[in-house]
Amino acid sequence: MTPRQASRAADIFTGLVVASVAVALAGLTWHLFGAGPADPPPATGAAPMAATDIAPALALAPFGRPDASSAQPTSLALQLRGVILADPPSASTALIAPPGGRPVSYAVGASVGGATIEEIAFNRVLLRNNGRLERLDLPRPSLGGEAASATTPPPPPPPGAVPATGPSDGSGPQPMQAITPPPGAPNGASAASLLDGLGAAPVGGAYRIGADPSPAARKAGLLPGDVIERINGLPATAVTADRQLMAQVMAGGPAQIDVLRGGKRVSFSFALR
Repeated sequence: MTPRQASRAADIFTGLVVASVAVALAGLTWHLFGAGPADPPPATGAAPMAATDIAPALALAPFGRPDASSAQPTSLALQLRGVILADPPSASTALIAPPGGRPVSYAVGASVGGATIEEIAFNRVLLRNNGRLERLDLPRPSLGGEAASATTPPPPPPPGAVPATGPSDGSGPQPMQAITPPPGAPNGASAASLLDGLGAAPVGGAYRIGADPSPAARKAGLLPGDVIERINGLPATAVTADRQLMAQVMAGGPAQIDVLRGGKRVSFSFALR
């Protein structure tokens, strides 16, 4: 290698060393003046939580149910003709009529006479009228056998007329009237006379309504083939076999009648007199 070539190689090596040192110093200077890795992107806001459905909790009535003991008799001109109890109770219906009018079926939450139905029970309906809790009771028969009522009873239907009923399968509400023994029967008439008047016959520990129910049975909402199983929670045959017990049921106000209809059990509540 000639002296000239050696000098040129030394110059090239020196230039490379200077460039390497310059690059290293540039990185050091960059860090000394605070430059660093890019800041992470800001976290996005959390998605809003879906609204909680509190309807199931309200259905459990955590704040209590209407207090029937504090309800006063309603001043509305309405008559409670009967109730059909169901499970759950919110599916029950009540037959309510204006004075001299025909009964109409109402469910819980429905409006009648300007009031809202809060609850339907065995022998009364709770109404919310202008913020007040009032009750509408089933008429209670007096000792003479007549239903106590402050209003004039509706006129009797024409002979052979049948009140409007629910679906043909008998699953809907049926207009109900008080069952009255045959004409001329004394107060506390025998169970036999009452059942004969309904067209019911004993079968398997219960009583079945025949194919041609009497007008009294139709007024009470009973249909052909209905099987009367229990009266006030007792077997129907046990009640009818005891004349004194039957007289108490007939004079004691609304009775709960459990009927087997088309494989389904339906509870009626009406007065026996």
